[in-house]
Amino acid sequence: MDEERREDDVAPEIREPVEAAEDDLDDLERRAESVEEEIGDVHDDWERKRRDESIPGAQPPDEEEGSPAEKEEAEPEADPPPE
Repeated sequence: MDEERREDDVAPEIREPVEAAEDDLDDLERRAESVEEEIGDVHDDWERKRRDESIPGAQPPDEEEGSPAEKEEAEPEADPPPE
């Protein structure tokens, strides 16, 4: 009840932007959930394609080669030239 009374005490010029911001927040939360779901679907699709040898380019690289990220981690960074 106190909360309802406090909302009534707030001037419309303040209440309207707050309500608009709350609506925007709700919309962003719904969109974020949708994006998370889409990311999961894309990930599942990619993993399925990687297991299917008939899809060129989807198979992981040979274990000996490693991924480009693994190669970068394994190679030490060169020291900058002396000045």
